[in-house]
Amino acid sequence: MSAPQDYDDEILKGGGPSALVIRKKAEILERFCERVRASLPGAKGTSHPVIIDTLPAFITRLALSMSPEHRDLYASQFSNIALQHGNERAKFTSYSLKDVIREYQFLREILVAVIRTGEALTHEQWDAVHRSIDEGIAEAAAAFVDVQDSFREFFTAALTHDFRGPLQTAMNLIEILRRQTKTSQGDELATRATNNLRNMDRLIGSLLDISRGNAGVRMPLRFSERDVGALVQSVLDDVLIPAGANVQLEIAHPVRAFLNEEKMRLALHNLVENAAKYGRPNTAITVRVVETQERLLLSVHNLGDPIPPNYLHTLFKPYRRAPNAARSGKAGWGLGLALVQTIAEAHGGSVAVESDADTGTTFTIDVLRDPRSLETNSEPVADN
Repeated sequence: MSAPQDYDDEILKGGGPSALVIRKKAEILERFCERVRASLPGAKGTSHPVIIDTLPAFITRLALSMSPEHRDLYASQFSNIALQHGNERAKFTSYSLKDVIREYQFLREILVAVIRTGEALTHEQWDAVHRSIDEGIAEAAAAFVDVQDSFREFFTAALTHDFRGPLQTAMNLIEILRRQTKTSQGDELATRATNNLRNMDRLIGSLLDISRGNAGVRMPLRFSERDVGALVQSVLDDVLIPAGANVQLEIAHPVRAFLNEEKMRLALHNLVENAAKYGRPNTAITVRVVETQERLLLSVHNLGDPIPPNYLHTLFKPYRRAPNAARSGKAGWGLGLALVQTIAEAHGGSVAVESDADTGTTFTIDVLRDPRSLETNSEPVADN
């Protein structure tokens, strides 16, 4: 498994400045939250887990980049973690672009102060620290601006919404015809037509959800408390796994969280199905459940061809497919990951991806353990 949270023990064993950063992670997080709340207008009234955001994983990856044994030159080199930070700030807070940049400046100051209490860093290690912060600023700012500029998606959302009325009318008319014909052939044809229309309706629903998400409008959901391990296991039982593949669920202790079960099942199903579809034959697929800092992390890992770093920036945009997916010959519209991202955002989080040839690919849904406060001002929908 190569999710960021997996590396902390390894870094601690290695010692040195990287281990110091991990030992002081809780202190860094606390000082960061205090500084942000005291200094940034957009952070006022923002809850602790929302402020923490992807920072624990970013700190781990920064510590990795400081380690002489690791090949990362900076924290986000093989990850979209800084991009997702900017994305979350645009969609879940009242931050300005200046606030996003100031956060990274605060983090730099806190890290430098902590690191100077330990052994001296080499020039390469200081370069890794500053490059991580500088690249983080650039990527988070770009993602923040991209969300702010995306309100044109409302046009697509409105158009997609208008398709659903005629589609429902067609399904109703087919049902009337089925009852009137009363023949086995007529019943079979009506059933096939209805199933196809329902598939179209599901696709239109996904497009509508994605378009709203891209426009900065969170999918309106209702949440209820669920046993996360049981939910994940039920998804694993439903996914068609290739012969020879080994599926493992890792969960240290029972975890309960507030989720919209239908949507989270859909997101997990997409990630596990992708892991089975694009993973190397006869290797393990691992799903891990972790609860930390009032957030829920659901990671899906597989071994196989890595996603090229330059595709990490567009992977969650609709109609985009990574080269290994396009070469696979397997059909797809490039909507699955965009929908997973939209569902994660509706739960107050995002989706991070880590991918390289040595450790494989890990997608991590990182959401609030209790996102019920996000129900405020949302349209009421049925709890699933």
